[in-house]
Amino acid sequence: MSSARLPVKGDVLTSPGSRIYLRPSRPSDARNIARWLGDPVVGKYLTSAREPTDEAREEMLLRAVAAQHGLDTYHFAVCLTTPGIEIGWSALFQIDRQCRSAALMLAIGERQLWGMGLGAEVLDLLINFAFESLGLVHVWLDVQRGNLRARSLYTKFGLAEDIPGHHPGSPLDRRTMIRLALDRNTH
Repeated sequence: MSSARLPVKGDVLTSPGSRIYLRPSRPSDARNIARWLGDPVVGKYLTSAREPTDEAREEMLLRAVAAQHGLDTYHFAVCLTTPGIEIGWSALFQIDRQCRSAALMLAIGERQLWGMGLGAEVLDLLINFAFESLGLVHVWLDVQRGNLRARSLYTKFGLAEDIPGHHPGSPLDRRTMIRLALDRNTH
């Protein structure tokens, strides 16, 4: 497990030996994310890819980045340690301080880097940041039933199918989506 720290200006989340780090998102990241979401293979399983144009996706992302690091949202760029380039994005959002829970998401946008275990490193950093730095006790995410690669990763980390209606997140179409969750005491 990594020892993630609360990000402050210029700070990043990383762990010893990690090939990636997470840094707070910047408005300039929106263009790459919009490009990745516009890629039919990358965007296939991502709800934010449904915006009709790169410009609409970029505008949506700029709004999200502007709202980052508030009380209920942390957006991160996923970057390779060497050479320091952005390869994806991740977030903790819908943070409920009273229930001590949050939704999470991650995506590696550069397809040529898929299958290398980078998503596992991102997930490890996000979970540890949520539990250790933010003091949360429960994280959850929604994943499309057909996204077998993501589902395999999440179950390796102990995320299991969750009870319907257990979270305040958006309603879930159970025919196409699964909600997975992890409690700190089972991590």
